Amino acid sequence: MSTYRTSFSPEDHGFAWANNFKGEDIVASWLAQELITLQSASYMIGLIHGGPARQLTAGMLDITTDEMIEELGDLLDGGGLSAGVCLAALDRYHHGQSPWKRKPGKKSNNFARLAANHFGVFGDWSRLVEMISDMNRPDVTHAWNQARSLGDLTSAGWWPQVRRRLRQGTPVPITLYRSRWNPFSNHVVVVTGCRES
Repeated sequence: MSTYRTSFSPEDHGFAWANNFKGEDIVASWLAQELITLQSASYMIGLIHGGPARQLTAGMLDITTDEMIEELGDLLDGGGLSAGVCLAALDRYHHGQSPWKRKPGKKSNNFARLAANHFGVFGDWSRLVEMISDMNRPDVTHAWNQARSLGDLTSAGWWPQVRRRLRQGTPVPITLYRSRWNPFSNHVVVVTGCRES
């Protein structure tokens, strides 16, 4: 039996406030940073409609900012910004900074950083395709109807990478799949250590 521990402590390096953000908050913050260029609007509309970015011209852009926030908010409504929180915690941990002690306001720079980190993961079309592929692997089809351990749900190819990073003392963000169909309803956590049995 092997045990791996990192120096990341949820009490010392995590966030003290509850993560109950909603998709609409995340989208509004992200769009406020991106300023809706034709390129970003094209990308988002492609994502909404289940495909790659569409090539739009100004005359074709018939969706308003409010409509885009509403559509994307509905799409991401199950997303509580877990990826943004985990990645922000790791950024601050690796730079020797203390975590934010207070929940950031939705218009604050700190919230904007969380939203940007979140979209860095879930706004990447290739990443979404990879996640959906993982969620539909034949070797985990049994998992959706019964409770299984994390090990049962993790492909054999991932464990050596996670183990190696933990052995090196590096905490690892991983995605926990909670839906077979919707990657936005899944959850992201930071693995700070493990014991193999």
